[in-house]
Amino acid sequence: SPKPVVKIQPDTHVFMNEEVTFRCEFQRGGDSVWIYDWYRDDKIFYPNHPHHTYHTTQEFSISSITDSSRGKYTCRGRRRSDNQISKRSNSVTLTVS
Repeated sequence: SPKPVVKIQPDTHVFMNEEVTFRCEFQRGGDSVWIYDWYRDDKIFYPNHPHHTYHTTQEFSISSITDSSRGKYTCRGRRRSDNQISKRSNSVTLTVS
């Protein structure tokens, strides 16, 4: 099964109160519709997003980062058409100073 990649902008090391954007990307199979699960330090979490109160989203931003957002981020996808679950992504560690 495909494996997504986590991307963090602007960088994996940020300063307090910066805006940070997280994205979960599949290199191939981009035509499939995925539902995304996000994990921080291996625990599932739900980014607050106005249009996705239950299912999480491919991309979300934290407008003012704090210490509590530091940690190791991974994601995975569930394909809408057949519910196939992807492999878990690489992990990316966000540090905040």
